[in-house]
Amino acid sequence: VRLMDHGLAIAEIGGVHEQVSVAQVWGWAWMAAAVLCLVQAWSNHDRVAFSVTVALFLLWALLYVVDWLGQDTPRSWLAAALYAVFGMWLTIIATWPESSELPRPPPRPSDAVVTADSAGRISSWPRAAERMFGRCAAAVIGEPLTILMPQRYVHAHLAGLDRIRAGGAPSMTGRALELVAVDAAGAEFPVELTLVVHASAAGPTFSAVIRDMRGEP
Repeated sequence: VRLMDHGLAIAEIGGVHEQVSVAQVWGWAWMAAAVLCLVQAWSNHDRVAFSVTVALFLLWALLYVVDWLGQDTPRSWLAAALYAVFGMWLTIIATWPESSELPRPPPRPSDAVVTADSAGRISSWPRAAERMFGRCAAAVIGEPLTILMPQRYVHAHLAGLDRIRAGGAPSMTGRALELVAVDAAGAEFPVELTLVVHASAAGPTFSAVIRDMRGEP
C-alpha cells in the first residue's frame, strides 16, 4: 500500500492496482472496532476492544503529526493533539478500577450472607446459613467453601479463586446466579447466589448472599 495525494492510496492486490480512499479504510477500521466492542459488551473482558479503539485514535494522531512535520498542513498538530487527548481519555477509562459493588436485589430475612477470606475459607456463618445448610458455625468456620457445593463445581471454583488472587477480573460478581448447593446430609438443593469481591491489603475477600430457592416457582 502506498499513500498518495488527496487522501488516496494505491493497493496492489493480486497484481492489480486498486485506488482506495484512506477515508474508506479508516471507516472500515472503525466498523470493525465497533463490531468488536459490541461483541465484548456481553462479557466482563472488554480490554481488547478498548485497546483497539485507543490504537485507532493514536494512529490517526500519528498520521497528523507526520503530515504536520512534512509541512503539508501547518495546523495538523491541532488535530493530532485532539486525537491524542481522546486516545489518552479512553486509556484512562479502560484502566480505571471497576467496583464490584453492583446493585443487588434486597435480601430477605431468610437469606444467608456468608463471607470468606482470600483462600476461600469461610469466615462468617450466620444463623440463616445454619438453618439453610443444616451446619452449625463451629463446624464450618475456617473450612473451604467447597464443602457447600457439589464436586462438579469445585474445579471451576478453585480456578476462579486463583485467577482473582492473581489480579484477574472476577467474572461472576454483582449478579444473581442460579446454582446448586449441598447441605449437611449431602443433598443438593437450588440456591440463588450473589457474589461480591472486596479488595483488602491481605488480598481479596468474598461475601455472598445465598437465597434458598426450594419451593420457589
